Amino acid sequence: MVVRGGSRQRGSPSRGAQGVGEQGEPPGRAARVAAAGSAWTPAQTGLAWLLHRAPDVLLIPGTATLASLTANMAVANVPREVTAALG
Repeated sequence: MVVRGGSRQRGSPSRGAQGVGEQGEPPGRAARVAAAGSAWTPAQTGLAWLLHRAPDVLLIPGTATLASLTANMAVANVPREVTAALG
């Protein structure tokens, strides 16, 4: 949640840097490219990339269904080779 002008508004803070992928490439597109040809979804690939970046990263993805929870938990099994293209 980002607080602006004294009121609470939902949103995400500015990332400053471009994020994942090549300069100027949206992170979602990079995750789709990395996931192509694998058994993993772009969302799983992006979460796995975050896990592989540092051992002290704690992911807290929003999960509304049991199917989403199962998919999010499977992220621990995504091999580094799948996320290597993300940096």
